[in-house]
Amino acid sequence: MQGVPEEELDTSGLVARLLTITSATTHTSASALMHALLELADRTTYVEPLRKEAAKALSTHGLTRVKIVSSKNQHACTQLAACPVVTFPLKAMKPITLSDGTYIPKDSFVMTSVAVHFDEEFYENPYTFDGFRLVTPTADGAAPSAARQLLTFTLPLHSPGRYVVAYGLKALMAHTVFDYDMKLGGDGKVKSDMWFTTYRLPNKNAT
Repeated sequence: MQGVPEEELDTSGLVARLLTITSATTHTSASALMHALLELADRTTYVEPLRKEAAKALSTHGLTRVKIVSSKNQHACTQLAACPVVTFPLKAMKPITLSDGTYIPKDSFVMTSVAVHFDEEFYENPYTFDGFRLVTPTADGAAPSAARQLLTFTLPLHSPGRYVVAYGLKALMAHTVFDYDMKLGGDGKVKSDMWFTTYRLPNKNAT
């Protein structure tokens, strides 16, 4: 494993790293799906378009290019913050001065804020949920990459797991809309989300 100190290349060290990666991928995927399902139960007008698109996709090329499902899942992650409010932590291995003069000392951590997901420069009415927001003529429904205005995933070189996550979420969403009708339990309202450090998570009592 590149970049791992030699003293951590024993069995315990490698297992600890694998468990960390597994935990990170599991809770973020589960959180994104839960956000998407809660919004679907709250906004049932999306159900029929999702069903039609998934049915058409499964009869032709599969779920790899479903635009509406992809848009809704990504929007649930970005605007509902299933991903953390800061992301892409990088450690400076040596001092560096950026082009604008910003000095970053060695061993400092630099992270990206996802506030851009709520920037009106890139998104109209950014605080309003819109499951069709990312359905555009050029969108192909493939696994998303990072862009200046979309920080769901890192760049492809550093996030090959994005394909597994994106396609897994598509399959789960398609299965759900095909086989189930949903509605919110209790008072019929989406419960307030919960915060854990920098993560915004679905309410554990939501039904």
